[in-house]
Amino acid sequence: MRVELFVDPACLWSWLTSRWLAEVAPKRNLEVRWRPYSLLLRDGPEGLQDWKAVLWEASRRAVRVMQALESDNPDGVQRFYEAVVTSGVADYQAGRPPFQDLEGALAAAGLASAYVAAADDAAWDERIHQSMAEAFAVVGRGWGRRRWCCTMIRRWACSARWSPRR
Repeated sequence: MRVELFVDPACLWSWLTSRWLAEVAPKRNLEVRWRPYSLLLRDGPEGLQDWKAVLWEASRRAVRVMQALESDNPDGVQRFYEAVVTSGVADYQAGRPPFQDLEGALAAAGLASAYVAAADDAAWDERIHQSMAEAFAVVGRGWGRRRWCCTMIRRWACSARWSPRR
């Protein structure tokens, strides 16, 4: 069974969901497609607190790299996402801004450093919007962050007639 997971490195809910899905996917014979999603492109910068605007912009740069990877190397999206979030959390805990070392995350994921050029290429934003539109087609727009993520999982589970006891 195929599952599509839409993730933004700045979203704790997508990170928690990804950890659960990475654990259960091999046990349930699930094929997971990791898809880019941007909180900044979804909500825009207007009205954001300064810290959140900085975080979401840094995350958008990482999401652009994810989109470039999805175009050439879809299997690399998960590895990069995991590396960039892991390094981002370590940076945050050390008092540094997260998601700054995209080249290091690419290296940690075993991916070509050339993908880092996508981070500052706004042309990728249109493809990210298209990816997000596919997510919205399933659950609609206007859902809260946590509720949206949980609804995606619930709809997938119900449509697949999946049961955790199976």
